[in-house]
Amino acid sequence: GMVFKGPHFSMDFYIREGDDVRIGGVDAFGIYYGFSNGKFIEARIMVKGIARFSVLKMSNTEKFGEPEKLPNMEYFLWGGKEALMELEYKEGIGQLRILNVPLFSEMVEKEGGKGY
Repeated sequence: GMVFKGPHFSMDFYIREGDDVRIGGVDAFGIYYGFSNGKFIEARIMVKGIARFSVLKMSNTEKFGEPEKLPNMEYFLWGGKEALMELEYKEGIGQLRILNVPLFSEMVEKEGGKGY
């Protein structure tokens, strides 16, 4: 079942007990699921260390093509109309964030864009 981990802005985050915490051939230390008003908005997959982050980036690039990259940051973006993926590395932690674009946009609009 799902276990509540806490709120973040307008979303409630959960983990799923017994989740296989591997993605793209990489061991993750957590997969968090974000919901707003009962609707699934995003997933966040967390990995430790630059090596795991690099494998995750390579795996995503093979599957989805070259990402956009922000200058001077370890931040990569794969965009689409229905889903968006952000991959970021800072302070020893890599995070892959997968967003449902239409539902996220709807949530931000309802909240007036505060905190996003």
